[in-house]
Amino acid sequence: MESCNTGNNQEAPPGRVKDANGRWVFAPGVSGNPNGRPKGKTLKEFAREYLMNLPDEEKLEYLSKLPKEIVWKMAEGNPKQDTDVTSDGKSFGIIFANTFNGELSQTTQETRGDNPL
Repeated sequence: MESCNTGNNQEAPPGRVKDANGRWVFAPGVSGNPNGRPKGKTLKEFAREYLMNLPDEEKLEYLSKLPKEIVWKMAEGNPKQDTDVTSDGKSFGIIFANTFNGELSQTTQETRGDNPL
């Protein structure tokens, strides 16, 4: 969210409204980038096209200079990472909300151990 410091009593900049904190922000439905992304290829598109057009010998030479782990990720993608960000199916946001309300659930107590939140 972009904001601009225009003072307290000034008129709203075009397409801006004040948020709850008194900052000027873009009004709903108003873009901060009305012209969109510049035309042309992204760096990713450029690099992909460049590498696709290399002869096989040059591709092999290029790949031989990279770590094998990077080549593997280029071919297969990053491995799936099963990181659990819940506690017995409850999101941390719910656990923290219960903690702030003075209601510390049994699941939260087991998860946190001796360390206070």
